[in-house]
This record gives sequence, C-alpha cells and structure tokens, in this order.
Amino acid sequence: MLSRSMDIVFAFPSLLLAMLVVAVFGPGVIAPVCALAVSYTPFIGRVVRSVAIQEGTRPYMESYRVMGFGEVWVTLRHLLPNVLPVLIAQSALSFGYALVDLASLSYLGLGVRPPDADWGSMISQAQSAILQGAPWSGLVPGVAVLLTVVSVNVIGEHIGASVGRKNGEGA
Repeated sequence: MLSRSMDIVFAFPSLLLAMLVVAVFGPGVIAPVCALAVSYTPFIGRVVRSVAIQEGTRPYMESYRVMGFGEVWVTLRHLLPNVLPVLIAQSALSFGYALVDLASLSYLGLGVRPPDADWGSMISQAQSAILQGAPWSGLVPGVAVLLTVVSVNVIGEHIGASVGRKNGEGA
C-alpha cells in the first residue's frame, strides 16, 4: 500500500504538486517546503527500497535469520547501516532538486515573498536591473543556489562514502 501511494505521488511533477499546494494553502515557506518534501519522498523511497531488498537477499542476512535473530534486530543492526550511505547520498541529491524547485516557486511569486529573503525572489526582483545592464543583482543569488546545491551534493556523497567505509562496504 505504501509503494502504491508513492507511485501516485510519483505521477505528479514535484513543481506542479508544489504549485497546487501553494494554491490551496497560500504562499509562504511552509506549504511549498511540505509539498516538495512529499513529492521527493518517492525518489528516496524507491532507491532505498531497492537497496534494502538487494541487501536483504545476501547470504549473511539469511545466516542471521537462521541463527534465530529476529527481523527487527537484523534490520536495525545490519540492514539499516548498509542502506544508510545510499539514503544519505540520495537525500542530498533530492535536497538539491528541491532547493531549485523552491527557488523557482519563489521566482514565480508562489514561495517566499518579500520582504523575507529568498534566492528565487531576489532573482525575480533583479529582472529590471538585469535588463538595464546590471546583472550582478540577479547573478549572485543564482550562483548562491548553484554553489549550495553542489556543496550539499558533495557533502552528502562524502558522508555516505564515509558511513559506507565505517560499515565495511569499502571505498
């Protein structure tokens, strides 16, 4: 049932789902962030599920079950630590996409509104300055979004790799 509900959420583009939620609940920070969190959960869930299924069929997992250890113990002690690096890396990647979508919503006037600071609304306000030949007021927030997304992805990959090495998965 959980997998089918994620498939239903998967059918809607994340930006469209966020626009619908903002149309219902109004602009601000809470509605778009919640909508983007819900819309990117299936991406993480599908990858983690496939890794968990693959890891659960390994011989060492079966040996723990044969030795009489319960499913909860095997899951918490062995399956979860081996799935954690993939979860961290996929979450970092999804965060980058969600941040770009949130900036897009703010650019369109559906996310954070002035006077609150948001990179998307800063780029939107800088349109007239860009047309007058002063691109810096729009370029700086755009570069900030880019650097934040790349930084989070690199940090997420590094954390995922270090957790994987700690759990004995190799490099």
